[in-house]
Amino acid sequence: MTDVQARILRAMVREGAKSAGEVHTATGLSLAAVRAELTFLTGLLFSHGKQAWEAALTAYDHAAERRLGTGPDWEAALAASRALQAKGGTREDVLFFLRRAGFGKVESIKALHQLEGLPIAKGKEAVHLSAVWSDRYRADEAFHDELEAALKQLGEQE
Repeated sequence: MTDVQARILRAMVREGAKSAGEVHTATGLSLAAVRAELTFLTGLLFSHGKQAWEAALTAYDHAAERRLGTGPDWEAALAASRALQAKGGTREDVLFFLRRAGFGKVESIKALHQLEGLPIAKGKEAVHLSAVWSDRYRADEAFHDELEAALKQLGEQE
C-alpha cells in the first residue's frame, strides 16, 4: 500500500468520505491524484469490506510507526533488545530479533544508535555487513552503485 493509497483509504474508511471531492478535502491531495487511485481502491474496498480495509490501515499505520521509530511496537522492540543485551546477547542477536519482528535495515540502524550509542554511519555499516542481513548485501550494493552512477551522470549533465 502506498502512502497516497493509505491517505485515501483513511479518508474513506475512517472519515466517511464518499466522493473524490470529499477525499480531496479530507486529504489535501490533488483531485487528479485522488481520481487516479480511487477507482482501484473503491473496487477493493467494496469487494473486501470495510473491516478488511480497517485492518489493512491499522497494519499500515503500525508499519509507519516502526519506520519513524515511534509507537508501542518500537518501544517494545527496544526494551526486548535491551533485555537481550543484558543477558549477553550480541549485536547479531539483536539484529536477528529485530528482523524477525518485522523491522527493516533502517530501523535496525536506529536501534543500534539508541541501544549502543553507535553513530548512524557506523550503525549502517554494522547492519549492512551483518550476517543477519547478508541476503540483502548484493542487492543493496547494486542499488548503491546504480544510485551513485545516476547521480554522477546527473552532475555531468549540468
